[in-house]
Amino acid sequence: MRKKVVLVVICILFAGIVFLIAGPLNFGIKKEIDIAAPIYNVAGEFTNLRNWRNWYPELKGLDSSAFVYSASTTGPNASLQTGDQTYSILEGNPAYLRTSAQIHGYREFESLYAFPDSLGITTRVIWIRALPVLRWLKEKLAPGREMETGLDNLKNFIEDPGQYYGFPIVLGQVEDTIVLTKTTRTLQSNRVQEIKNLFEEIRHYAQTNKIELDHPLMSSFIILGKDSVQVSAGISVTKSGPGENGFFYLRMPTAGKMLIGHYHGPYSGLNGLYRAMDKFVSDKRLQRIAIPYEKYESGSPFADSLHMTIKLYFPVI
Repeated sequence: MRKKVVLVVICILFAGIVFLIAGPLNFGIKKEIDIAAPIYNVAGEFTNLRNWRNWYPELKGLDSSAFVYSASTTGPNASLQTGDQTYSILEGNPAYLRTSAQIHGYREFESLYAFPDSLGITTRVIWIRALPVLRWLKEKLAPGREMETGLDNLKNFIEDPGQYYGFPIVLGQVEDTIVLTKTTRTLQSNRVQEIKNLFEEIRHYAQTNKIELDHPLMSSFIILGKDSVQVSAGISVTKSGPGENGFFYLRMPTAGKMLIGHYHGPYSGLNGLYRAMDKFVSDKRLQRIAIPYEKYESGSPFADSLHMTIKLYFPVI
């Protein structure tokens, strides 16, 4: 009788082990991280498969030109395939995603969640991988760092303006405290020539009045209508004097905040930096308090230069 009981117990244990190994059960591995960005930025990186190349550990660094996407890369039935890796979205919403992944011959399920803090400034990301029992045991006994690497990739990508916004953007202080300026209105088509004329007038005025100029050149623009624009040109000076004949000394507080973007390339591409900095202002809940201006570190906006170096300034609070 005792032998029969032992045999039954052994059979039950064996069946249980076989079921755990070959059965449909999965066990979860959970990792999480805090990211200094609003939830809509963070969740947008993991709910859209097209953005996974920026952070997902098994995809980052691969040639994305070989990625094959479904017609839609968000929502149920969206998919991404490259080599022997296939990722499919099973369900989700703007702050949650559940996927099925076929990677190197094995299948697993993943869930990603985003939770904002009370101020909407920081977002916590929780990542759960559901693994077959053998892979789960392996992960418990000899932990890999794929999930930690993926979350670190996600954090670094979103928190680095150069990666996320496409340009180096920093929050600093006022650099040009006194600027000799002159402003005029002109047609959009005549904007570049008018800037050139204004700079020539400023140089002549400074020379006549023995004012020391501190290069480089600066300019700003206000669109007044479909065809007209207000153009301002300026050059930093070491001290101010009385304004006259349309010349004006712009004074900025030394402790004032400036959002500063860096750009290198043809002048025609600078609009991309304007858009990136506008998004940065919105994402970080800053407020522009004055007209942005451009500073030309190298190259000239008056010539067909492909290698200009420009700093774009947004006065903010």
